[in-house]
Amino acid sequence: MICMSGFIMRRALLLFILGVTALLAQAQNLLENGDFEQGEQPACWAQGDLAVGWQSSKVVSGALINHSPDYFDDNVNFFATASCDAPTGQSVGEPKFISGAKSGNRYMGLGAYELIQQHIPEPTPGGKYYTLSMYIAPNYEPADGLWNGGTGRLKVGLARNRVEYRSGDENQQCMDHYIEYQAGPMQEIRVLGTLDLNINMFDSPSSRKRVSFSFEAPNSVIGDFDWLFIDVEIPNYSAPATPDLNACIGDYIYIDVTANA
Repeated sequence: MICMSGFIMRRALLLFILGVTALLAQAQNLLENGDFEQGEQPACWAQGDLAVGWQSSKVVSGALINHSPDYFDDNVNFFATASCDAPTGQSVGEPKFISGAKSGNRYMGLGAYELIQQHIPEPTPGGKYYTLSMYIAPNYEPADGLWNGGTGRLKVGLARNRVEYRSGDENQQCMDHYIEYQAGPMQEIRVLGTLDLNINMFDSPSSRKRVSFSFEAPNSVIGDFDWLFIDVEIPNYSAPATPDLNACIGDYIYIDVTANA
């Protein structure tokens, strides 16, 4: 669950991921559906937008759905089906995370250059201090005995407007436009914390780890930062000469949060 809370005078704003909730100084919610439990039941991959209050930067291009996290429910094994038709989702396989949600039944899965974001009803004024805490789990594949890489970086930030990638076109797979955010005169994005992912940070392949990011909300000359986003990138990534989806697969992690954990 994701929880985000703000405190005046250098106190913290909490946000948890394998679920997400938001707490203000007097327990006033800043984020909606912090534990991902509310939302239409997922039936396939690339359905992060089904979680109430959360949005991705999903782009449907041809037979592909790019930039969208996956939304999981422990009670629904859609991996067992033969396929999922675009634009509902993409091809399916065996479930990779056997431990399930930290709390409740639902959680998110993020691959490289997939993000989940939420508009914050009460914008974060500059000068206030926040702490974002979440549970993460590795994409462990029992058949292989390892996870996919150790090449990912978890990233959290605030934005003035909804965050979009410059391109989700299948003809731009993993190119510079595919991995970069859209800019604009009314957009401003601040990355406030990063965490390099490594299998050694987990006690076991099926365990979860609680991580926290503390930051001061930035000031902006064009207005408040009222979008919170979480995504995964590949550090020091160099785009290929031609489109190649395999070039930017990177790490895949599961996020969930429990308030007061």
